[in-house]
Amino acid sequence: MYETRWFFQGDLPKVATVWLQALKGIPLAEDTRPEVYLKWGEPIGLKISRGNLELKHRPTPGEPFTLAGGSSGSIETWTKTEWQYRPKDQSGPDPVFEQFAKPALAGTRFRTQKDRILVKFDATQDQLVAIKSKDKAAKVFLVELVSLTVADHGNWWSLQFEFVGDERTGKDALKKRVEWALAQGWPRDLPLRQADSMGYAGFFERLAKPAQQ
Repeated sequence: MYETRWFFQGDLPKVATVWLQALKGIPLAEDTRPEVYLKWGEPIGLKISRGNLELKHRPTPGEPFTLAGGSSGSIETWTKTEWQYRPKDQSGPDPVFEQFAKPALAGTRFRTQKDRILVKFDATQDQLVAIKSKDKAAKVFLVELVSLTVADHGNWWSLQFEFVGDERTGKDALKKRVEWALAQGWPRDLPLRQADSMGYAGFFERLAKPAQQ
């Protein structure tokens, strides 16, 4: 999968959600996700979420890009593997989550509360077609806004674009779709800069740096 993401400090602006609605997708607002991440370097993302252990790997560094409208960022290529250890509909405390989150364990951990709104498109043809979040397609373009609370680090929000389904031309396809989406009225007072563009692994590396100085 190919992703580009930006992080910003503070609360998710209303104008960003208005823009998402202008994409004319089928929005899905997910329930709040409590998650815990283990910081393991920028190429590795490891977390516990919803009874699931997720491992993401970025085999090569992100590639910087600049769009015609001036927005810039970094496209990252990720592979993802998941292990479901607990039924999603099981209620009650998750002992694995609580054990994994203990700060006394080796390694730096980040506990988060995440609220996602996303839209999904069938990108098989040149014309994007809005589909439901559970629908599948040979090529998929996703747009995601996240409200994120990080324990001891306050409130953040994130914008992500993702393209899945074409290993040869996926990066160019993602840039093309991002340019289209931003042209649908992305607020000018919310500039997208390469310095703010990274995956969650890079984001947590950045949060951890002041504590290590």
